[in-house]
Amino acid sequence: MKFKFKSVLTKTEPPRHLEIAGEGEDIAKAGHFVQRVSLIYGERRGEVEVSYKSDVNIVGKLAMFGDRIMRAKAKKVEEEFTKALQERLEGLGEGVDDL
Repeated sequence: MKFKFKSVLTKTEPPRHLEIAGEGEDIAKAGHFVQRVSLIYGERRGEVEVSYKSDVNIVGKLAMFGDRIMRAKAKKVEEEFTKALQERLEGLGEGVDDL
């Protein structure tokens, strides 16, 4: 499946919090989704802690047939994002305190 979607920063409170809203649809018109994401950055025991919440609502054929597959893919994307962010923050070294 290929999606056409748009996400917009709806709230920013640098350097600790941001919110994103987005929506999109499958190019083949198999479904539509709406998402809201909240990211919170903090420090815990000398390490950067990132927490997030993502709410996604899916309608159409995607919701009926692709829910399980999409959840598995979302989990994989979450793991890739977490790993990439951790590598990036470790590469910043001393700059992490400036987040």
